[in-house]
Amino acid sequence: LKILVSIPVLYVLYLFVFSTHSIITVNNESQARADKRDQNVIVGKVPGHERNLHNIEIKDHMQFHLNHALLNLTDTMLKKQLHDVNIDRKVTKVSQVVKKVVDENRPNAQDSQSVLETKNNPKGPGENGLGITIEKNKLSEEEKKKFDDGWKNNAYNQFASDMMSLQRSLPDVRDKEC
Repeated sequence: LKILVSIPVLYVLYLFVFSTHSIITVNNESQARADKRDQNVIVGKVPGHERNLHNIEIKDHMQFHLNHALLNLTDTMLKKQLHDVNIDRKVTKVSQVVKKVVDENRPNAQDSQSVLETKNNPKGPGENGLGITIEKNKLSEEEKKKFDDGWKNNAYNQFASDMMSLQRSLPDVRDKEC
């Protein structure tokens, strides 16, 4: 029973203590005028009896704590940067090298619009999407071993896959009227 009574009492005390600390006192007259002007901008044209100045004061109080937390975070970040100086230098050097490589390898816009001719044999294995037929009895002993090992290790015909060019041609699937 004492706990049930003490919880609301502590809550009321908590509200009273922290609401009195959020009231801002102004030392000079110009600051008071500036605060009044800012307060009118925030509140707008609400009649005086309907204004909730308590919420504005809480926001100011919360802003103080937020600024304090940001300052602490900035201090810890600066300490970490001072501690990790060597890592930052390495990353900077790598990023400069990568930027140069990207600029050199950038394709020309006109090249991307043209059709590229392939240098492959048009009747080579896998060209134009055609399959490969391999007769195992015509293979040499070394090729038979590669053929069997490809199936055993990878569960697909690695021998045929190795015969196909990675730069092989595929048929043009666009409509003829295009």
